[in-house]
Amino acid sequence: MSLIEIFRRHVDSDVENGGARSLLEDSNSYAQIGIVTNELTGVDGQPPRFPWDAILIYVFLRFLQSGVGLIQATQNYLWIPIGQYTTREISVKMFEHLHGLSLSYHINRKTGEVLRVMDRGTNSIITLLNQIIFQIFPVLLYFCDCYDY
Repeated sequence: MSLIEIFRRHVDSDVENGGARSLLEDSNSYAQIGIVTNELTGVDGQPPRFPWDAILIYVFLRFLQSGVGLIQATQNYLWIPIGQYTTREISVKMFEHLHGLSLSYHINRKTGEVLRVMDRGTNSIITLLNQIIFQIFPVLLYFCDCYDY
């Protein structure tokens, strides 16, 4: 159930019941932590119990959560070959290009400076690809999905 539907239900029940229910109570039953809290306190005439199943589901969902979770670790693991391949291909192309330059270019330039610029460029391209694939592309898919509604 979407947040808009929850809000509509809340407003409708507010009108019918004279404001007896709060939006927080309505939305807590849809969040996993709300389920845990409700079972611990014994809401709706049920006796309080320790909700092992609800807590395990909550822990599993937190484990999957991106940032430090399983999904982020899998994403990083799958990105390693792509990043290494990209780094190798760009470095080889740049190295071939540098070999094709004239001798005067190499005499007037510092080798360390050229290598530093090459390394920064390679890292920038990998970061850009990572952002496009894992940040921008999912947002565009989400917008396309929301457009259908």
